[in-house]
Amino acid sequence: MFQGWENVYYLMGPAAAGLIGLMFIGVTLTNNFNAEKAERGQRLFITPTVMQLAITVLVSSLALAPKLSPEAHRRAVGAVGAWGLIYTTPSALKLTREREVVSHWSDMWFYGLVPVAIYLVLTLAITVWTLPQDVACRLTALSLLALLMLSGRNAWDFVAWIAPRRNKPETSA
Repeated sequence: MFQGWENVYYLMGPAAAGLIGLMFIGVTLTNNFNAEKAERGQRLFITPTVMQLAITVLVSSLALAPKLSPEAHRRAVGAVGAWGLIYTTPSALKLTREREVVSHWSDMWFYGLVPVAIYLVLTLAITVWTLPQDVACRLTALSLLALLMLSGRNAWDFVAWIAPRRNKPETSA
């Protein structure tokens, strides 16, 4: 199904894997934080970002898998997209409802609503059987590129937010 798109996935998969490694390094900056706040931040901000990168690696790998029929590709990528949609929707709802969780106006958008929209496009693009195969391939590649760029932005946001606070130990309230 993804013939002719190999280079796109050869670039996105390793880029996402590299960012996953950098996120693990960034997480080590939270060692002086209040455990409750660190856990909430991990659940709402860090884990979804790592999952976006992992999904980019997974879909890139599926796209490069040899000898899969177009139907098998569609089903596998559609299942991954649907899982991403199911996984991110509760976080998006929490970020839109609980204002005290959000430290900046952009958090609701970039950690909540935009990922849901990207997963929705990915899921619909690959599972709508009436779409021509080339359109499905383009929308899949654009969705993964959007996930990669979004998670890069979110990783930077996380590090830029946490680094100035690293040497200031927080006390439990």
